[in-house]
Amino acid sequence: MDSMIAPFLNGTADGALLLMAALGLALTFGQMGVINMAHGEFLLAGAVCAYWTQLVVASTDVSILVALPVAFVVAGLLGLVLEATILQWMYDRPLDTLLATVGVSLALQQVFLQMYPSGVPVEKPSLLDEQLDVLGYAWPLRQVFTIVLAAACLAALGALLKYSSFGRRIRATVQN
Repeated sequence: MDSMIAPFLNGTADGALLLMAALGLALTFGQMGVINMAHGEFLLAGAVCAYWTQLVVASTDVSILVALPVAFVVAGLLGLVLEATILQWMYDRPLDTLLATVGVSLALQQVFLQMYPSGVPVEKPSLLDEQLDVLGYAWPLRQVFTIVLAAACLAALGALLKYSSFGRRIRATVQN
């Protein structure tokens, strides 16, 4: 039993990261019919925003609270720019959207590689350095935070889609 706890908990945290990425992919393809191959680079843009936020906000304990909404907004704005400049003329041609977003993906990768050739460190808050004892396994709180954040994003998206008029329009479009 002890050998099953660590992989289960670590896999749950990894799955939470994939869930957050998949939420955006599911909405993009389900709503617009766009195959977005630049989704990982949008996540990278959010991570770079976290780094920039950490440079501006002196305390790493506070910077994550600022960086999370900033990263979501910047990645969303990047998606809006992509839609407004390239994708709006390709809705009837999903394979063309695949090729266009691969090009955008390669361009964004090169931009970030030119800006930060060796990568950049993002420091986690000292609160997330702690560990939680789960059946004898010291589970890092950063993984617990990832799972809680993914659950909050899933709940917020579910509430938006179920209870708002915007969500009702999205559901109607997908079902049409």
